Amino acid sequence: MNTGALRLAAEMRARGLTQAEVGALVGCDGSIVSRLLHDDRRPTLRLAARFEAEFGIPIAAWMS
Repeated sequence: MNTGALRLAAEMRARGLTQAEVGALVGCDGSIVSRLLHDDRRPTLRLAARFEAEFGIPIAAWMS
């Protein structure tokens, strides 16, 4: 799992959020969040920027 996915999972646990709720916060479907968490895909730059704004996860964290 990449650093971005690890940080997102930790934020989700801390905030008690579901994948669908995270998707609603950042403007994507919950299935995309699932694929990011399982390292099946990387976010687009635009989506990574939304994760940075909402959760404080740096864009570069998704590239590792």
